[in-house]
Amino acid sequence: MFEKYYAFGGVKLYLRGEVPPESSDGDICLPFESPKCAADYTLTYVFGENQPTVPENAPRADGVCRWREGGRSFFVRSVGSRFQSYAVREGSRVTVLLSEAHRERFSARTVIEAAGVFELMAASGMFVLHSSYIVTSDGEAILFSAPSGVGKSTQAELWHKFRGAEIINGDRALVRASDGTAHGFMFSGTSKISKNVFAPVRAVILLGRSEANAFYVPRASDGFARLLSQCSFYPWASDSAAEMTALVADFMNRVPIYCFDCTADEAAVDALAKALGI
Repeated sequence: MFEKYYAFGGVKLYLRGEVPPESSDGDICLPFESPKCAADYTLTYVFGENQPTVPENAPRADGVCRWREGGRSFFVRSVGSRFQSYAVREGSRVTVLLSEAHRERFSARTVIEAAGVFELMAASGMFVLHSSYIVTSDGEAILFSAPSGVGKSTQAELWHKFRGAEIINGDRALVRASDGTAHGFMFSGTSKISKNVFAPVRAVILLGRSEANAFYVPRASDGFARLLSQCSFYPWASDSAAEMTALVADFMNRVPIYCFDCTADEAAVDALAKALGI
């Protein structure tokens, strides 16, 4: 029996199954391995093709379907025609059924994703924000958030180059709403930078491209909408949307949200540092 413990933002996962997942020095989950502990969730994975019959009225989109029956939550995920997963959560226990095709190659991340990790984090008061996550020399986090291609990674790299900031994750940050802290997470996009580091969030910067640097405070409704749009949840499912809305609202009461339309050079770093008083 394979057994491994992981911790994301203090949420502890106990992973168990008969077949060990692939592992290597490049495994994105390695920084989050934890000693044996009292786990918040136990994830048991098995293989088979007996996928469930999905209720006709179950909310679904983009290869994901989820619904609840009594005290159980169901999460079905499809990647192409061969790779399906089916997870049932009841309290702190999650059983994950992976299609036989997964036997050829799967990782700890495969199982954690299939278990509905975004919802596990949300149930623990955290959400995953699409952002480049850096820690300044003062030990504070700055989260650069924007849709793909706007320049999150570019700004993170500029802060590393000119201000000595440490890049914790190039694409995602796990955020605890109740105390305004950022934590490392296993998703990192094309950056491949994913460290297990936490820090208090100084600010979230909603980025825009521009030929001149402009820093401003958005209207609360605009800031909320832009921030929510970069969070990982299921907007087509009413319970998921309600849960994320509450978490983001709580977070915004604790951490300042700014807009920064900027250039891709050192002048942008200087302008933002001045505006934040760093």
